[in-house]
Amino acid sequence: MRFIAVCLFALVALSSVYADDIEKMKCLGQIPKPCGDGSDSACLTAYNTDGNCVNRDCAAKLIDLNDYATCIKKCKSNNDKVQKWIDANISCVGSGLLSFAALMIALFAFMF
Repeated sequence: MRFIAVCLFALVALSSVYADDIEKMKCLGQIPKPCGDGSDSACLTAYNTDGNCVNRDCAAKLIDLNDYATCIKKCKSNNDKVQKWIDANISCVGSGLLSFAALMIALFAFMF
């Protein structure tokens, strides 16, 4: 009986992680570009250089959100607007990792 309960709990945990991944992808898609109308040339320059870390280097790892989260945490910018945009990307993927860890801890605590 306990085994069945653990299996059901694991199934619920895995399905919520999948739904969480969809929410993270929606969150990433809703982040506006950092330079607004494009009139701030310093922001555009920083976005074209520092933004490549997120847009090009880390986007190749977007299939696995854990790898993507690890990658974008290394991205930095000296421009405040671009750094806030990078931080917003980190916030989208970082919150789900915490909830997944909490689910796994609860699962193991329930099992043992």
